[in-house]
Amino acid sequence: MTQTEAINKMLGYIGSHPVDNYLTATNPEVARALVLLEEKLNGIQRQGYWFNKFYNVTYTPDSNGNIVIASGDINDLFVRGRPELQLINYTLIDTSTNSIVFDTPITAEYVIKEYEFDNCPKLVRELATYMAAEEFVIMELEDTQRSQHIRQKWASLHVELEREKVRRNQHNIFNKPIVQRVRYGVRPYHGRRIR
Repeated sequence: MTQTEAINKMLGYIGSHPVDNYLTATNPEVARALVLLEEKLNGIQRQGYWFNKFYNVTYTPDSNGNIVIASGDINDLFVRGRPELQLINYTLIDTSTNSIVFDTPITAEYVIKEYEFDNCPKLVRELATYMAAEEFVIMELEDTQRSQHIRQKWASLHVELEREKVRRNQHNIFNKPIVQRVRYGVRPYHGRRIR
């Protein structure tokens, strides 16, 4: 599904004519549909899934000591133990000292990237399309029955996305540190024996 196809699906729900290319369309409904679609797509990506969440990313300061993220596709980054580090206008800033100068590399525990519509997995594109279509129908037609029908579609897609997230992360209770300590014979709770 391309972005034009997604917008045409949204236009179809309100009974509007499809367009050949959303970039050249003059219909004001196309512009509103595009804004909603991008809003929903960004909202999904902010959650961080297997396709846009990267772990242990190291950024090295340049010759001025600044850490500038060259591309504008970073949605969020998290550095454990350093909540004062924020990404503002693609530059890493220490908000506790209002400094943009770093003398050592910074390793982010994770970075969440933001992709364009066509670069996202099919499941994410479909979910964003149906989420945007529901809101689009409410805005344009105020038709709650039709919007509930669309909501059911995106709710099932959301469940499928979460299922895929779990499958790809391969969650395993045996990988938790406390379980590993018990399995390796380390006695929990002050060294008392378990009877």
